[in-house]
Amino acid sequence: QNKVLTDILNETWGFAAKDQSIATPLLTNPSIVQIAAVLAKGHELTSNKSSIILFVVQPGERNIADQRLLEQQLWSAHSIRVEFRTLKELSHSAVVDIAGDLFLTLDDSEGTLQRVSVVYFRAGYSPNDYPSEAEWDARALLE
Repeated sequence: QNKVLTDILNETWGFAAKDQSIATPLLTNPSIVQIAAVLAKGHELTSNKSSIILFVVQPGERNIADQRLLEQQLWSAHSIRVEFRTLKELSHSAVVDIAGDLFLTLDDSEGTLQRVSVVYFRAGYSPNDYPSEAEWDARALLE
């Protein structure tokens, strides 16, 4: 079901547009649903229900709209939690156990370890993503 921008603004922020020229249907983006379904299938094939999907992102990432849509789709359609981390953060928050399973230390007060089912790389494509050995070490650990 397509919504119009004015409906979304009103639902989200209680904003009613005076300019009705923006009251045109928003296009749906089936790629978000499809990418989430593929990630969910990988999750299903490799894990138990309590595992999470890890998005590896760039530091200071500003292009997060689709990442957040994927996170929302994974949760609402598949009940899968997503965590976002940079390679630098992963250098001190990710560990692999003796069985080869990846775990992430969560940002909670207890420092809970959470099993990771799927790693989705949104960073690490360029040598610029590896300014220090910490990022290289994290990449090697993830692989």
